[in-house]
Amino acid sequence: MKIVYLNHSGFAVLGEEITLVFDFYKDTVSDKVGILHNSILQRKGNFYVFSSHTHYDHFQPLILDWKNHKDVQYIFSDDIQCEASSDIHWLKKGEHFQDEHIKVEAFGSTDAGISFAVTMEGKTLFHAGDLNNWHWKEECEPEIWQGYERDFLSEINDIKKQLKCVDFLMFPIDPRLGKEYMRGGEQWLQNIQTKVVAPMHFGKEYEKAEAFKAIAAHYNTRFFSISKPGDVFML
Repeated sequence: MKIVYLNHSGFAVLGEEITLVFDFYKDTVSDKVGILHNSILQRKGNFYVFSSHTHYDHFQPLILDWKNHKDVQYIFSDDIQCEASSDIHWLKKGEHFQDEHIKVEAFGSTDAGISFAVTMEGKTLFHAGDLNNWHWKEECEPEIWQGYERDFLSEINDIKKQLKCVDFLMFPIDPRLGKEYMRGGEQWLQNIQTKVVAPMHFGKEYEKAEAFKAIAAHYNTRFFSISKPGDVFML
């Protein structure tokens, strides 16, 4: 299984006959230029496109054009508004989608929308969307940031009741949060066994995303080191 980092929080997962695309924002070069448009969209087999919520950096409307030349199933958070069709499946927390190829469970978020657990080809993948400990600790009064943290840990508790192990995690490591920007990612690893973690939502601050590698190693978790759009991890 090959996992390709596209941009921001966007990833493509390439299985034997299954392709998943999560939270497409733009391709590796520009909106319509890069590895996804040049090759991944031409893959044969079953093709699934996920958007965790309506924010512009997680839902790019141009993904709906892909069905004009390819059989695509869309799995969206229910806050995304677009014309209904048989190939679009809206989910909210606690709901699921399943066919003969994949199983999708929708979990919560601490911002808009949902997060996704996807089982395919014997692996469990988790895309967090905007699920994170958005504590803003250096900018808020203690009672405010502690409230954000409680909300996050509550969502983590809900997830770990159902997921004993995640094979590949895509999780926000966002330097905008200040000195403790990796706090949410570490709290995830403290609670849920995770084999591999990939950072996302870090903008162009690749070195700060890479800093999470040491924390991952402490929890015996492998790390997808990302230095540019188009980087690949073999799972």
